[in-house]
Amino acid sequence: MKKRKQLYRHIVRATAGVGAALVLVSSLYTAPVQEKTYESTALLANAVGMFVSVAPNPDNTKAAALLAKEQELARREASLQASAPAAQTSGYDLLSLAALAVSSLVLLLVILNFYFDHLHTLERKRGPFQHT
Repeated sequence: MKKRKQLYRHIVRATAGVGAALVLVSSLYTAPVQEKTYESTALLANAVGMFVSVAPNPDNTKAAALLAKEQELARREASLQASAPAAQTSGYDLLSLAALAVSSLVLLLVILNFYFDHLHTLERKRGPFQHT
């Protein structure tokens, strides 16, 4: 049984060593990251440069009208939000207030823990406190 465990350990070590060697050798033959980044950026630039146009039809005109309506609604919403920003409270304000409250509570508990630990240490040194 002992020889079987030793054989298993040797096989695992050899496999790990061969795997590490394969990773090292493959990293020597792969292109550097900077070169791959340049190639992918060039491909993206070529893809973005293409333009395709379709002749006007009823579907295109409806889509253009919907897009114009959407942009108009977005402009109206932005003007409404700009006119009354004080009336709204964002969720981040409430979240930061809750985080402040929880952090303050934890700080208070830590301070109380140190205080009670100090009292406990004094009591161990002097003996129990005598009430008169």
